[in-house]
Amino acid sequence: MDSSSVHTNCIKLQFTATSKMPTDSEIFGFFQKRGWLAESLVAMFRAPREHCVYVKFKTEELLTAALLECPSSEAFLYDSGETVQVTFSTGRGNFRYVRLFGLPVEVDNKHVVNVLEKYGRIHQTVRERYGPDTGYPILNGVRGVHMEISKEIPCQLHVQHFQLRVFYDGVTNKCYSCGSTEHIKVNCPKRKSAGGRPSTYAEAIQISDKNQFPAIQQDQTAVKPASALVPALEQDPGCAKVVEEYTIEDGGSFEELPFRSSPEIPDAPVPKEIDDSLDLTDQGRSISKKRLRSMFKNAKKPDEKSSDSSPEKLKVPRSARVTEEQAKLQKKN
Repeated sequence: MDSSSVHTNCIKLQFTATSKMPTDSEIFGFFQKRGWLAESLVAMFRAPREHCVYVKFKTEELLTAALLECPSSEAFLYDSGETVQVTFSTGRGNFRYVRLFGLPVEVDNKHVVNVLEKYGRIHQTVRERYGPDTGYPILNGVRGVHMEISKEIPCQLHVQHFQLRVFYDGVTNKCYSCGSTEHIKVNCPKRKSAGGRPSTYAEAIQISDKNQFPAIQQDQTAVKPASALVPALEQDPGCAKVVEEYTIEDGGSFEELPFRSSPEIPDAPVPKEIDDSLDLTDQGRSISKKRLRSMFKNAKKPDEKSSDSSPEKLKVPRSARVTEEQAKLQKKN
């Protein structure tokens, strides 16, 4: 006998390990509460070692209809008044209602079946809608799949080229990068690149904040004052002397003067050969170099002046010539 045909079309009522196995009357009372009629059932048998009860239906359609009406868990009532939570699943696996988020309504359900059939047997696929109380009973974009989960479904799947989020009762959150259950993808240590570059926007912001506002690390060692680090400068006693004590006439030079700032250059002495030809108003004043050059160029010797002032070269003014002519005319008259 093939093991795959065992517990076909069966619903498994799973009790807790500490709860007692129910009696026949308690089980049949639970059937009546769920609306399971004798005409749709084939058998009911207990499995004490597994702490469960198997209920076999006549057809797969009746099994699927019963599972669709069952919640993930429900309270089982004993005749003593005690209650215990029981979970529903198929006899060959874990029956769950799997919800898929993020799939456009244009994608056909056959693509969903092609992806999920590797994780168990699919009984039915549905398209969820908004409730009638909203006034808009339209599709909400969520796909529902009633299936027997034989292999754990990851929290994230790809249908076509769309990335979907998966949720069902009992799903385990794992890291998408390494598969660990201790952290999520954002905090995965293996996700950081070898170059130290941030892999997420949150990491980039955190690194930027650290660079702009670095943490102040206090050094416990004693810091020496600034005065102790800089050696004391010895003052040159010559710098305290007054600049006016040193002059050019004393035979010194500018290099020997202990100037602490740029000194004023004293007036240059006027040469003797130029001093005689200067105006009285120019004597005693400071003369620029340019003016000195022009004075040297235009200055003339005394003998040259006498030669230039000979009667032959002297020019008589026109006014003087006019007065002489008038005097001659008066003598003639």
